[in-house]
Amino acid sequence: MSAQKKPRKSRRKPTLLTPANKSCHSIIMVRVHYEREARKQLDRLPLAIKGRVLRLVERLGQWPEVSGAKPLSGQLAGHYRMRTGDYRLQFRIEAGEVVIEKIGHRDRFYEE
Repeated sequence: MSAQKKPRKSRRKPTLLTPANKSCHSIIMVRVHYEREARKQLDRLPLAIKGRVLRLVERLGQWPEVSGAKPLSGQLAGHYRMRTGDYRLQFRIEAGEVVIEKIGHRDRFYEE
């Protein structure tokens, strides 16, 4: 005789992920501004790339709930970068605000 086992029921109660119990749903906007050179670099970008970079800037307004931001190391420690295709955007956090420092193509981005 083969005895069939009953499937065990889980004792844990399912958790509902609602804004009341999940803090990542609260939207806190921070101020985002450009350094003068970054603004010039943005103005010189091709129109299609400029649109993609501006969407990144919109996302930065929700700092620190931003995906894709990578911390930099070495001399650039304390700075971050985001990418869209072959273009990069470098920024830092200063007094709770996002300061965009540099925008450009990856080939020339890290050259000083």
